Amino acid sequence: MDSQEPTSQKTEPRAPFTGGKPVQNIEVFDMSYQSILADYRKLLADRPGEALEIGDGCFAVLVDDHLYGVHKNLDGTVTLDNGFDFDSSAWDSECECWDGDVSGSQTSNAIANPRYVEITKS
Repeated sequence: MDSQEPTSQKTEPRAPFTGGKPVQNIEVFDMSYQSILADYRKLLADRPGEALEIGDGCFAVLVDDHLYGVHKNLDGTVTLDNGFDFDSSAWDSECECWDGDVSGSQTSNAIANPRYVEITKS
């Protein structure tokens, strides 16, 4: 009879993402407020004139090295009007997502599978 060493059950870490591309050999994807903002910056750095969709009707924009959020207008356009600074009080550390997101998977999906829209000049 062959003896086998006992194996312990391990939970596989979530697939890490940085800048929308899978990264190998990283233990855990950092879903902190600061890391999410850093990822938004990376994704927008080479996309001037575009906004990154980060939630239902909410977008991140990077203008003159200033990262902030905007909401889609009633007509469906995205403009720089009525922008807002991201606020750590809107980050749910326990769920690893924004207060308005369904879960951390919605937040991480915006980074893993970025969707961009053109910013309409107002």
